[in-house]
Amino acid sequence: MRAILPILILAVLVVAGIAIAVAVHYAQPYIHAKAIELLQQKFNGNVELQDFHVSLTPALKVTGSGLVVYHKGRRDIPPLIAAREFSAEAGVLGLLGSPWNINRIHFTGLVIHIPPHDDNSQSQNPGSGAERKRKLKEIKILVHELDADDTELH
Repeated sequence: MRAILPILILAVLVVAGIAIAVAVHYAQPYIHAKAIELLQQKFNGNVELQDFHVSLTPALKVTGSGLVVYHKGRRDIPPLIAAREFSAEAGVLGLLGSPWNINRIHFTGLVIHIPPHDDNSQSQNPGSGAERKRKLKEIKILVHELDADDTELH
């Protein structure tokens, strides 16, 4: 009986490790898509991400590089937001409810451009105003800590 217990514990740990690996594998595309959707909705623009990774140990951590948010999809002006690198940390349970609770977001090489005032913004705005307002309410987030190194504001 005592010889079986260590083998049983080892088997449970192996199965748990495999389950975590599978969860990370399948969670990464979902979290990537949700991150892009959230940024597009919140900043009303097109989003590009060069690199994106998800890990679940010890908590949910997202890292990436080459983040660019174009204001209303416009390429004739500098991007609204650009970041060389970024990371975000959250407890897995913090993303299950609403709002999403994100413990920390960190940026390196963050550049923010204040867009020019545009009186004709409705013509370039994808979707109706009511549709956009409805979508903005779909994803609510609460960021507990945000910091940025090497930041520029234009």
